[in-house]
Amino acid sequence: MATDSHGRNTYRVDPSDKSDQWANAYKPEPTYDGSVWSTLTDPFTFEEYHQIVKSLKQNSAAGADTITANVYAHLPKQAAATAHSLLALFQLHNVLPTQLKFGLICPIHKNKTKAPGIDNYRPITLLAVATKIIERFYAYRIKKILTQHPEALRDPLQHGFLPTSSVSSPLLQLALALDDAHSK
Repeated sequence: MATDSHGRNTYRVDPSDKSDQWANAYKPEPTYDGSVWSTLTDPFTFEEYHQIVKSLKQNSAAGADTITANVYAHLPKQAAATAHSLLALFQLHNVLPTQLKFGLICPIHKNKTKAPGIDNYRPITLLAVATKIIERFYAYRIKKILTQHPEALRDPLQHGFLPTSSVSSPLLQLALALDDAHSK
């Protein structure tokens, strides 16, 4: 173990070292077919764009660009096609403009009955709706791939991105195992 220039612990992974547990943990299984992920790079269709825009909360706050989901939902057909084409170019070339990589952090008052104070606020981050559309595009594609190809998961204990599973599943399994061990 070594430290970096900031004093943080680092661990060097040597993929050629067969005893290296980290390197071995991240190597693909010999039987793994990576081609199942090829649809992730298929072009972003207008139908996908339209479905995503329809699924956005229409009354949510805008990000730094001040364009709300409501604006995207009510664009005339030609303007919607232009917005889709621009987002499709980002996906095609695997780029995201710098302005879309940042959000506005706003303090939101938690409990209206308590006196204002730093402890009574929580931060939220307002993202540009274009960023949300791109994020949902990839989330929907990943979910579709994992639904059609459950073998694409690296670990059978994976619980994220699955329609019939959540982080509650392993927590429940852990609670039951602990309860079982405690009762013995």
